[in-house]
Amino acid sequence: MPNILGYVIIVIMSEQKLKIYCDTNIYSRPFDKIISPRVYLETEACLEIVNLAKTDKIVLLSSDILCLEINRSELEKKLQIKPLLDFCHKNIQETEKTTALARRLETDLGLKPRDALHLASAILGRTDFFLTCDDEIIRKSALLSKRKLLPKIINPVDFLYHYYQQ
Repeated sequence: MPNILGYVIIVIMSEQKLKIYCDTNIYSRPFDKIISPRVYLETEACLEIVNLAKTDKIVLLSSDILCLEINRSELEKKLQIKPLLDFCHKNIQETEKTTALARRLETDLGLKPRDALHLASAILGRTDFFLTCDDEIIRKSALLSKRKLLPKIINPVDFLYHYYQQ
């Protein structure tokens, strides 16, 4: 008789959900004015990513810097974005470790302080992917991604392509 418990453990382990960190522009994109095909595709991708979190297919992480940036948004935009954060499964708190790593990322990659805090939060949250619509972050982080120290840093459209190819 086959060991059913062993089979269940293998199935559960193989269905481990991807951990995703999205920076502020991912949550803002659905409320941006659609001025190009790229913005349209990113808007649709961002909404699909939130839907994947909503249906528990991925684990979405937030952070203190993400919440701070959203809280500092214009009132109308803040009211639109905040409900999307309800689908985040865990918040990465800003600690001395986060701040120290962010400073190192600023120096090593030339990232802006807030972008470095987002990336540091994603790294300390042990995420699989860091999603952003910011080409500069993607380009600069490519320098370190070869060392496998970072989560994979990509655009939301590219993430969905990867996700649905699995």
